[in-house]
Amino acid sequence: MRFCAARGWQIVAEFVDAGLSGTDDNRPQLQRMLDIATGGGKPFDVVVVHSFSRFACDHFAMEFNIRRLKKHRVQFVSMTQDLGDDARAT
Repeated sequence: MRFCAARGWQIVAEFVDAGLSGTDDNRPQLQRMLDIATGGGKPFDVVVVHSFSRFACDHFAMEFNIRRLKKHRVQFVSMTQDLGDDARAT
């Protein structure tokens, strides 16, 4: 919450797949977040994760889903790892 507040970002939703591994991208809350983010209407601008491994351990799945978000103008930001083109500078 402090990470987002420091950037002036309002948290509009949290998606948590408690106890499920990032090795599988077929997690209910991850899929729900991706569906909402890419379903139109742009309900949020940024997806923030603690680290890439919390989003996906499979590099191909991670890249696919990050590209899917970017296609819908949703930025992907890791709190602990720099993607190189994330929204931290804003």
